[in-house]
Amino acid sequence: MKHYLIYEGSRIGHNCVYFVLGESIRSAIENFLTGYDHGCVGLVIHSDGSITVPDGNKIDTYPNLLSYIESDYKARDNIEWQIYELPDWVWRAREVNVFCGEDTSDVEAHLKTCRPCLHQDYPRSRAHGFIWYLNDGCLTTFYKRHKYGPIEILGRYFEPNSSENVVKWEGTDDELLEKFRGWPKSYPEPLDEN
Repeated sequence: MKHYLIYEGSRIGHNCVYFVLGESIRSAIENFLTGYDHGCVGLVIHSDGSITVPDGNKIDTYPNLLSYIESDYKARDNIEWQIYELPDWVWRAREVNVFCGEDTSDVEAHLKTCRPCLHQDYPRSRAHGFIWYLNDGCLTTFYKRHKYGPIEILGRYFEPNSSENVVKWEGTDDELLEKFRGWPKSYPEPLDEN
């Protein structure tokens, strides 16, 4: 089992940090969504990966975990949601900085950088957006919210850390999950003091 940190932040309310176990990032998210402390009442993860959630007198259906997380967390106003895999040595360190949240000006800069790409497909769009920090760059997602259920993704744009040009993201949601930022490979493991 691996350890994951999930951060659910609000710019207008309480922030929460969860430590979740999982065999993979996918199982960690499933454990988060169905867990005792946080689980959404009535949420069901089906064998095909889809999710159903009761919403009043109807049931909202999401095609997969990422769709639910993006619709119910990332696309909500003033909410930040991130997940990081924590290496085992973190638990032996005397002190280590394991998380740094989004900076509003950084998010705005990514949205501004990627908006011209969105305008190639949607010239007059004023769509909202959010970002995912990935292992090798930042992914900006622009979306349209409907009254119920999942958001409609208008476009995803990837900015590599290597400062290459922004490119349209053509990957799948599963590929995106695998690129979520883990612990930096260059971060030094602390020396054992015993």
